[in-house]
Amino acid sequence: MTVTLTLAALLIDAVVGYPDRLVRSIGHPVSWIGRLIGALERYCNRDSTEPVQRRALGIITLLLVVTVVAVAAFVIERGLLLLPFGVIGVAFLASALIAQRSLHEHVADVADALEKTGAEGGREAVSHIVGRDTGALDEAGVARAAIESLAENFSDGVVAPVFWMLIAGLPGAAVYKAINTADSMIGHRTPRHRDFGLVAAKLDDLVNLPASRLSALLATLAKGPVAIVLAFGFGEGTGDPGTNAYIYLYGLMAVMGVVIILCVQALVSVAIINYFRTHHAGEHNWWTTTIAPSISVVGQMYVVYLAIKNIDFLATGVHWIRYLLIIDLLVFLVGVGMAFYFKSNDRARYETIGRLVNDELDQVV
Repeated sequence: MTVTLTLAALLIDAVVGYPDRLVRSIGHPVSWIGRLIGALERYCNRDSTEPVQRRALGIITLLLVVTVVAVAAFVIERGLLLLPFGVIGVAFLASALIAQRSLHEHVADVADALEKTGAEGGREAVSHIVGRDTGALDEAGVARAAIESLAENFSDGVVAPVFWMLIAGLPGAAVYKAINTADSMIGHRTPRHRDFGLVAAKLDDLVNLPASRLSALLATLAKGPVAIVLAFGFGEGTGDPGTNAYIYLYGLMAVMGVVIILCVQALVSVAIINYFRTHHAGEHNWWTTTIAPSISVVGQMYVVYLAIKNIDFLATGVHWIRYLLIIDLLVFLVGVGMAFYFKSNDRARYETIGRLVNDELDQVV
């Protein structure tokens, strides 16, 4: 039943979405959850409370929110399923928890604004989907911000609720949105929410883990079939008997992409070690900031070594493909050069990147 429900919810969201008239009259399910979280946070999270008690009250708040949402979603789902064609009603409610149409519309609004009114209109449109200041963005910056927001929200706005809907129906998706909304509202590292929202942030990371992996897999699967179809189409369309060569070439391009990604990740691991030793010595941890990144560097570089050592085998007779290694090296060096450029000429962006790395590590720890 959950598969039927999920497919129907995806279809309803894609075709209809959540009507604006309903938003204006009764609000949105996520806004209802948000009001509940806000009320509990104002009541439980007092400035005079000790950190340990704040953490405990944050856990209680999260449990209350999850329990209320889970019970309400379960009762509604079971009640509607008793009615003829009740699955359509459940699917309509479930579709409100999926943001595929909303994401498309918001990003399309940015594109339309850029086309019609230029950077000024684009900045206004993109400000609705990003949390940072957009006042200094040019047209390229607006476009990048919109694409980054789309990529970031694809996982927690589409893949994650669909995943949990497949697992546990409407209650699964509703509980996920409750946890995700709690993280958005109280899972911050501000003095007020650092302790109160700690568990909400950690739990959000946990429930988003399957979707984040699935999102990357879906992106890869979406690219792979297209490239293979193009390769076969090119070979068949030209009557070229060596169609397999195009398939090998695509495989090699994938291998070289992996090589450069591993090189970048190895560089990031080295940067993590240096960053914590230089700027955050008090937060230095032997495992997370030294041993684990070191193991990562060794493993990544060993895979790169194996790929380079066996390049002739990977090339399957296309010997000129080895020049892709030079291209990889040039791209890698350009990336290093950009890092040094930002460090010297755009300190704010350089520090922002450092803080993002630091925040991600704190969430893992």
